[in-house]
Amino acid sequence: MNLLASGQSFKPITISANRALRALYFLVFACIAILAVEPSAAQVACEPGWGSCPGGGCAPLGSVCCSGGQHCPYGTMCTTNGKCLATSSPMVCPNGGHCDPGYICMNDGRCLPTSSKRYCGGKSYCGQGQICTNDGRCLKATSIRVCSNGDYCASGHICMSNGQCLPTSSKRYCGGRGYCKSGEICTSAGRCLKAASARVCSNGNYCDPGQICMNNGRCLSTSSRRYCGGRSYCQAGSTCTTDGKCVVQ
Repeated sequence: MNLLASGQSFKPITISANRALRALYFLVFACIAILAVEPSAAQVACEPGWGSCPGGGCAPLGSVCCSGGQHCPYGTMCTTNGKCLATSSPMVCPNGGHCDPGYICMNDGRCLPTSSKRYCGGKSYCGQGQICTNDGRCLKATSIRVCSNGDYCASGHICMSNGQCLPTSSKRYCGGRGYCKSGEICTSAGRCLKAASARVCSNGNYCDPGQICMNNGRCLSTSSRRYCGGRSYCQAGSTCTTDGKCVVQ
């Protein structure tokens, strides 16, 4: 049946303005949503073998995420200056912090310069008021072995005021920090005696005041009739005359 021939009329099909606007808004919003979602998805998508870091970015699995999208290898930590530092480094502190290059972190979390006399090498150091010896032992800074400049002498020595070491077995040594000058010996009373003195024996021993040391290492009183003056004396059984000659008694 031909509807047009029947004389029936039809209104043209028209989409209302409100419906058209709603459809247009839907399409626009849908496009915006797609554009907003796709870049975000690309940001968190990491390559195989990589994982996302809490602060954004990706890092190899097992590595350490750092700020700014950086990462450090396994067994290291991120430093504040953007470097990677081995966790076994002496610069790393027990609390997770770290010291600058040229320092080690002590057990209390403070940093000690490696140039310090307390530093022994590696992670080792001496306590406050001590210095570290070449063999890695700690020595009190007040020890007689320690010099004023922080250097020290070997065991069995003292450090003199000129920074040189003197054996404690030396005849110059008086005990403690006491010692005599070169060319002198120290008496049991802690006094210094010139090595050229008539009281001093060839073996380094010495005689008391009022005595001289004979060639046999024995002491002879200067009041003895055998004494001739200076280092001179007569043998046993002789006396010394006023002109320095020995006369057999």
